[in-house]
Amino acid sequence: MLCPNCRQEIKAGSKFCGKCGARIVRPPACPACGSPFLPGADFCAECGARVGGKPVPAQAFCPECGAAVLPGDTFCVVCGARLKEPAVTENSKSFQSQSREPAQAQQQGLAPQKPQGSGQRKMLMAAAAAVVILFLLGMAMLLMSGGDKFAKEKEAIGKAEKAAMSMQLPVVVKPDNWKQPRPTKQEGEQYKEGLDQLIAAETKILAEMQKSDAQISQMLSKASGEEEKKDVLAFREKVRQDRISFVKKVSQGRLSGDTFIAGVGSTWPEVEMVYGKPVSTGKQSLGSKEYDYNGIKFEDWIGGGVPPLEVRKKWVSRTVGCVTVTDNSIISDAGVKLGMTYTEVYNILKSKYVNKTYNAKRDTMRFDQYQKGDDINVTVQFAMKETWPYLMFLDFKKGKLVRYAVAPN
Repeated sequence: MLCPNCRQEIKAGSKFCGKCGARIVRPPACPACGSPFLPGADFCAECGARVGGKPVPAQAFCPECGAAVLPGDTFCVVCGARLKEPAVTENSKSFQSQSREPAQAQQQGLAPQKPQGSGQRKMLMAAAAAVVILFLLGMAMLLMSGGDKFAKEKEAIGKAEKAAMSMQLPVVVKPDNWKQPRPTKQEGEQYKEGLDQLIAAETKILAEMQKSDAQISQMLSKASGEEEKKDVLAFREKVRQDRISFVKKVSQGRLSGDTFIAGVGSTWPEVEMVYGKPVSTGKQSLGSKEYDYNGIKFEDWIGGGVPPLEVRKKWVSRTVGCVTVTDNSIISDAGVKLGMTYTEVYNILKSKYVNKTYNAKRDTMRFDQYQKGDDINVTVQFAMKETWPYLMFLDFKKGKLVRYAVAPN
């Protein structure tokens, strides 16, 4: 037997060459008789047993000195050179997996099993990738919404409000009771019919707005933290301001005296659009109607003394006839608020006054006052550019306005 490296004769079965020290790779042996056979043989030359189909480890050599090396060696046993890659060939891998593992499995009485480590790693990597993708999608959606938790709800409410306020409303023209000659009875009846149609349409709009209010209340209950609550409250105020603009537009040319967005001449649905549901409706009785809010009250009554019961039963209130303010946080459209002095109120009303009566000589505002000690009660017939003439009553105590009413005489 010759050394494959130095070609020196060596003893059969030697593991290393005695001359050059090279490791001797044993040739494959027949599993039946143990005789060596050449790589690629299908049958043993000694006993005829079948040896084909079982892979034979291929020979590997050191790239520096050419000495034979075993599959799996990291360094050459002859020159010590580091092998670039472990000396493993496809044949040796197949040989090791098919010959050693089945033998170990047979010794332990177990069937060969596939390694699971790589499969578990793949599953973990796939799960991690899925988590990352979901996180990125969530962040993208959050960025698209501007980071607003209630973006979808706000968008839906905005669309609903816009659709509601886009409903077609009948045009109602109020007769001018201050012109000469006075409006006819027929004109008055046409005005009432127009108001009925307007109120029916506004009632539908109000129902949609109340749905929006309910949704905003739900958003407030779900808000977490003060910042989110502030954001929802700011959105609610924006919705209210849009409604105020709408009410001012539809009630134009129909209100009287000084107004508080809604006022004398407003329909009851318009009052609710601006102020919401009333805190109370007062003492309801035949021939009267009342919406009471904190600090401001809207009223209407049949008038004309005490009409018969049958007349009061048929009576229907269409618009507000009186407004009373008792809270200094409420400011009139003219700019009057409780707590002002007599002079302040007088100057504000005088600057806003417009003469709309048939008496052309009356170009200055009439301010009738009745003083009793420190208390002053004032009556003024007042109209602005946007309103019709109406009486107003102002009560001063110790020089400060404490009550303000826009009401008939």
